[in-house]
Amino acid sequence: MSTVHPFLKACCMMDLPISLKWWINFLLCALLFGFSFGEVCYVLPEEMKKGSVIGNVALDLGLQVSELQARRARVVAEGTSQLCELDTTSGNLLISQRIDREELCAQANICILQFQLVLEDPLQAFSLVLDITDINDNSPEFTTGDVKLDLVESTVVGRRFPLESAHDPDLGINSIREYKLSNNDHFALEMSTQINGNTYPEL
Repeated sequence: MSTVHPFLKACCMMDLPISLKWWINFLLCALLFGFSFGEVCYVLPEEMKKGSVIGNVALDLGLQVSELQARRARVVAEGTSQLCELDTTSGNLLISQRIDREELCAQANICILQFQLVLEDPLQAFSLVLDITDINDNSPEFTTGDVKLDLVESTVVGRRFPLESAHDPDLGINSIREYKLSNNDHFALEMSTQINGNTYPEL
């Protein structure tokens, strides 16, 4: 990189307005380096408090903290809202808004958010990747609050009544693991499996 930057400046900076110089530098860097001088990935749980430290990007990218302010470093979102911000006095990447995994990625197995750390003069950009993990922050819910079953006293023992499945936006071990029925002498609860592999409770 050190052998290319002087060439860019020599070829593109002669007698051009500052804003035009900046954009030419930007476009050439984007073409030559794919607009990324490095990448750092952080794995963090959803629902961290605002102001929580994700990581120190200056340390992880080998940058001097002093150059962050001098080069007007900033974090730019890629297709998502600005969920994190840079503290240029420490180099820490901070949570700036609530991160709800289910809201951002629904029930996808992987939830990746991408940002760019941009520094000016000379222009550099680093890729920041946030891998958001699921926490058990939702409770299972049934679509209908009550289910009414009309039975006659001659109903045979062993007759099954399919029930609706509950819904839980969380994933894996944080999602629904079992159904329980309150203690009684007349009914039992079992799980059945559909052809598509989905399970549902039966009374």
